[in-house]
Amino acid sequence: LSGGMKQRVNLARALAVSPDLLIMDEAFASLDLKVKVDIMNDVMRLWQQHRFTMVSVTHDLKEALYLADRILLISSRPARIIQQFPVDLSEPRIFSSPELLSLEGDLLRLVCQD
Repeated sequence: LSGGMKQRVNLARALAVSPDLLIMDEAFASLDLKVKVDIMNDVMRLWQQHRFTMVSVTHDLKEALYLADRILLISSRPARIIQQFPVDLSEPRIFSSPELLSLEGDLLRLVCQD
């Protein structure tokens, strides 16, 4: 199976039991852009249908902004929450929308401060 297919299988397996909580750790990091966007859209569609809590660990700011309604910036060791960053974007979210790009700039400035 390709990396994208493996991720889809992993996601299906995780969601098959109708969890209240889905934890993803760099779930989209090694995927081609098209596959990554497709799977992220699948996750968002499933979340909108089932409204489970989702925690996603990522180093990709756009990915975080696309998926999240709140982002927590975590420090290096020792890990601690530096700041909570609300994400209030209209649906459907579009990677190239001016509001997402503006929030990405704000978030990047916060990340680069530390």
